[in-house]
Amino acid sequence: MATTHEQYVQAIYRLALKAKLTQQQKSVLRQVKITYGDRRPGVYGTTHFGQWHPTACCGGKRKPKGHAHPLVTIAAMPGETSLELCNTVVHELGHVLAGIGKGHGPEWVAACKALGLANAKAMGAADGWSDFSPALRKGLRGLGLPTDGAPIAVKLALNDSGVPELVPADPGPRPVRTCGAGIGTKGGKSRGAGAGSRYLLWECQCEQPTKLRTTRKDLRVRCLDCKRNFALVESSIPPAQQ
Repeated sequence: MATTHEQYVQAIYRLALKAKLTQQQKSVLRQVKITYGDRRPGVYGTTHFGQWHPTACCGGKRKPKGHAHPLVTIAAMPGETSLELCNTVVHELGHVLAGIGKGHGPEWVAACKALGLANAKAMGAADGWSDFSPALRKGLRGLGLPTDGAPIAVKLALNDSGVPELVPADPGPRPVRTCGAGIGTKGGKSRGAGAGSRYLLWECQCEQPTKLRTTRKDLRVRCLDCKRNFALVESSIPPAQQ
């Protein structure tokens, strides 16, 4: 059946609504405004809490009534697969159910499982269709594929006349950022409230030590003043890494 990417994303959303959820959870999900086309390098999708108002109007001439709803944007990424799209939609709906500030903590994991994504990950897509529950997997595999084309990578090049024009390009390895609600983001909640940065603190052994931060736990750097290696400050190790 012919369908657009926008219709495909909406179909995934409707399948997620059929999961065994509480009436409160279904009520929360029904408020979501979900779109396809947002495009930032390495970002699969984003949940914007409270940034869509159902009674607002273009130009802001009418004062909105009631509460604003979540806006979920699914990225149009070159080379994306149906597995990635399905995973991203459910991943973001998990954030909606978990609530603002929950990151990739236990509430988000539980929400994804309730929706049918058993192996929810903070970064990247599901490893395979087996990561979805049997019921959701059957529905997703039965959707077919969009037939309206696909997003591509482009580059600026000179044509035979020397005029710059956009031409298709090899997207190369696709950088994937960690979801903005989770690990590695400033103020991230995935390791608990106030977890902050995942960078570890290292100090040299001078009387007034020089400090540096890195994600590496195997750093081997020597201070030219005290002639000794930098040492890891154990209190900077997040509980999830200890």
